[in-house]
Amino acid sequence: SHAMRVLIIEDEVLAADKLQHFLNRYQPDIQLVARLDSVAAVMAYFQHPAELDLINSDIELRDCAVLNALEQLDLPCPVLFTTAYDQYWQQVFQYHAIDYLLKPFTYPRFVAAMHNLSQLQQKLQRSAVTSHQRPAAATALSPSDTTIAAAMTDRSTRHDSADMPSNKGYKQRFL
Repeated sequence: SHAMRVLIIEDEVLAADKLQHFLNRYQPDIQLVARLDSVAAVMAYFQHPAELDLINSDIELRDCAVLNALEQLDLPCPVLFTTAYDQYWQQVFQYHAIDYLLKPFTYPRFVAAMHNLSQLQQKLQRSAVTSHQRPAAATALSPSDTTIAAAMTDRSTRHDSADMPSNKGYKQRFL
């Protein structure tokens, strides 16, 4: 398996450094694709994005809340949100969130979030391999995974699809 490719969206240098340290400690061969510190940089980056396995994103950046930008993008992978604000946790699951870490968070809490990602990727890979035998990939997931699985499937199943971008890139990779 390839080294995990990660994008960090964070406008506080110390927070980005800490996240990068946690990522390297969790998986030493991790590939940091970019560190972005503004919504403008996020929008520019996704004009020609590299392949990604995970986006680590703060929510409140200096120039704007990043959710406004993510809503316009066809995200290629799950998002691990890190924020000092607890009022967003219900919103983030429509943006492929695998977890919501409230700052300051510990390394064990970070590891738990990364385990969510790896378990979910394994289940989605297994369900993709056997999907011709099953009516729906969701049958491969236990009830505790349904919130995360819903976050990682097409948002149009829970919202008016006219309001949402297509998730073709994401679905081709993960579903």
